[in-house]
Amino acid sequence: RMAICTTTVRKDLTVETQWPLCMRMFVHLDQLKPICEDIGFINVTIDLNDSELEFELEVDEDDSNDDEEENNSNKNNNNERKKIHVGGEEFRHLQDYNMNELCARVVVYGEKPKDL
Repeated sequence: RMAICTTTVRKDLTVETQWPLCMRMFVHLDQLKPICEDIGFINVTIDLNDSELEFELEVDEDDSNDDEEENNSNKNNNNERKKIHVGGEEFRHLQDYNMNELCARVVVYGEKPKDL
């Protein structure tokens, strides 16, 4: 059996947009199952249950550190880190893209036939 966690693209990325190298290397979601089957895996499934790249995390304020200055710094950092490749000018143009529509985190499951 195999299980591989990876990030994929859901649709083709536009040529006109400057995408980060990592995104250009993501395999297309529709290609995963055929690739695995071509190399001999059977019963291949793609799990999309936890596929979102951008999501909100609930933070319990009571569990936070007592140091007010550090808390404020962490809150600012957390507010900024809700998008892919934030903080740099090089990819500022990506901030309005919905990464959950473009990409997906998946788990690929498959089995090798018993006769191998």
